[in-house]
Order: sequence, then structure tokens, then C-alpha cells
Amino acid sequence: SLGLCGAMGQTPQKSVSGGFLPGAYVPSTEQTPPSATMTQVQITIPQDWTGTPLQVQINGKLTTIAPHNFPPHSRAGQTVIVAVPDPSKIITSTLAVPPPGYEVVEQKPIVWGSSCNSFMGNATTSGGTSMGNMVGPLMHEAQAQVIDQASQIGCNAVLGMNFNFTNDSSGERGRFKNVIATAFGTPCIIRPVGGGEPEFKFLPLAAPTS
Repeated sequence: SLGLCGAMGQTPQKSVSGGFLPGAYVPSTEQTPPSATMTQVQITIPQDWTGTPLQVQINGKLTTIAPHNFPPHSRAGQTVIVAVPDPSKIITSTLAVPPPGYEVVEQKPIVWGSSCNSFMGNATTSGGTSMGNMVGPLMHEAQAQVIDQASQIGCNAVLGMNFNFTNDSSGERGRFKNVIATAFGTPCIIRPVGGGEPEFKFLPLAAPTS
């Protein structure tokens, strides 16, 4: 809702959120690549670890590692190798079909991500320019939420991606703006037709700036 961004008259605020829409899915009867979205990392377990989930920073992003992901008999102070979800291995597409040569072997309920920005316009601009500059960054942040959640449930693709924008300028006589970008799609596991591990190449593009 618009309230996520901040109440009217407040200072500029930003927030992101995401989740899954309730729904059933049919588990795959095919062999799916369990390591499709996992990366192995080496971490040192803190000395005060009590067997609870750990939050570690990997590639600048906080990732939660559940106790069952640690090797058996792991204990505090040990350096271990664990497999963690890797969002960089997720392919996203606005197409509802997998890439050429690939097939969908499992799909999960719809996933969504939202990024919201609220700000106060000034006397020299109606806010249109400011909102226009937000489009790219907000889309990027909303997509990042979708990708992160898809990786957490073992998917390596989100197909049928769509974006929706909502803006509201009703506060403070039109000067207070709320801009929300929402991304949603179907998280899937895809593989080359006939089986095998997926191989993706990624375009090293910089994230959009505001």
C-alpha cells in the first residue's frame, strides 16, 4: 500500500518488500538440478554460535544460512564450506516461455517484489522530472526482490515478468509524491531440453541510477 512509503508531509522515505501469492503448485516429476541457484562459500562460524541461523554478507548482500545447510557436526569457531542461494544465477524474462533450447520442469506460485519512494516536490518542478528519474532504479530494486525470493526456493528463472507503476500526488496540495514499482512473475526451474545443468551468460550492465 502507499502507506509503506511514508505518511503525507514526512521527509522522503524509501522501502522495499516482496512475497509470494498463495497458490498450489505441482512438483516436478523430472530430475531437477538441485545446485542450479547455489554457490559454495567458505565461512567461519562465530565463537558464540548456538546452532541458530546465521546472517553473513556475501557479495555485499546479507544472506541467511539455516543450521541444516552446515556440514554435519559443525561447531563454533570452525571454518566450513556451505552452499547458499545465489541470486546472480537467476534468469528473468518478460516472455512466458523459457529460452530457446530450454524447458520448464517446475514452476512455483507467483512471486512479487515492490520498491517505493516518497518525496516532496519543490517550487521549480512539478515532480514529473524527479519521478521519471526514479523509474529505472525502482524497477531494478523491485526486480532484485523477485530474484532474491526465487533463489531462496531453488528456482533459476522467473518467467512472464511484468512491472506496474503507481503514483500518488494527493498530499500537501500535490507536492508530496508516492511512487511505487511492483514486479511480478512465475518462478520456475528450467533446464536444457533432455536434461543437464543450465549454462547462462550474463550481461555486465551497471544498475540504473537516479
